[in-house]
Amino acid sequence: MVTIEFYPAEINYRIVNSKAVVHIYGRTRNKEQVCVSDDSFRPYFYIELKQGADSESFLRKISRLEAEKRGEKAFFTGSEFVDKKILGKPAALLKVYANLPNLVPVLRDEAKRMEEVNEVYEADIPFVRRYLIDKGVFPMTLTVAEGDFISANSKVPVFRAENIRQASEEHMASPKILAIDIETYNPTLKIDVQKNPILMIGFYCQDFEKVLTWKRFETKESYVEFVDDEASLLEKAKKIIEEIRPDIITGYFSDTFDWPYIIARAEKHKIRLDIGLDCSIAKANSRSETTEIAGIVNLDIFKFIRRVVSRKLKTESYK
Repeated sequence: MVTIEFYPAEINYRIVNSKAVVHIYGRTRNKEQVCVSDDSFRPYFYIELKQGADSESFLRKISRLEAEKRGEKAFFTGSEFVDKKILGKPAALLKVYANLPNLVPVLRDEAKRMEEVNEVYEADIPFVRRYLIDKGVFPMTLTVAEGDFISANSKVPVFRAENIRQASEEHMASPKILAIDIETYNPTLKIDVQKNPILMIGFYCQDFEKVLTWKRFETKESYVEFVDDEASLLEKAKKIIEEIRPDIITGYFSDTFDWPYIIARAEKHKIRLDIGLDCSIAKANSRSETTEIAGIVNLDIFKFIRRVVSRKLKTESYK
């Protein structure tokens, strides 16, 4: 068994062989990137039975219970009674395990409808957050993992953890942060991602600055690089991100504009934007206005200011 120390940065999970596997991306003490995987953690929530309910009969019921959501079968994979406190008072709760994290709400709703159930608890905690809470691990804080390196389709070494815990309160001193911004053709002042191309992409991080464009003009700035067309612009941008390997990628209003636009234009040119550290393609979710790049923390500064800093700002506009 091998022991490694690393600073977790980005955490997600994937379903592998019908099982949730947590992936924790970060850097070791010598600043090498690593992915720590853990397939031992199971999604769960708590059930409080009514006073006088037949617990054995209830356990038989949930062991046979099945529900369905969009073609996926939801069922309980195990249960155990645990001692907890509710509003400071001792309580014996049934800890029930679900087969998949996204099916916890389905099983919660089924449990609430059962006559023996008084209340359910902690069914709304996202799976990754639940993992971090239970393991006592904080992002960007020194963490110890015990296990072995395994072979996997990944741009960084993958370490399968058998045990994981926070080592100390020591933080990652200087995460690598890459800022990105785009400029697009917009003659009518209306966004049309299918018709209007990206004209320019700018990058900035410590010891690196670059502006890519395919519209040529006279300049003495050494950081400006001209390419042949929009497709070449996107291919070069992809290469820059892969070479820099940032821990955090950031922008302003980037989840709503920059990333959805980049992803849409890459799709139009049939460019595979597989910049995720697990070789996955960057994905933009228009409904939640989020962008997922596996292994890289994506931080939209606009959303951070609006949600966290805005109360202290004396401004009428976020532009």
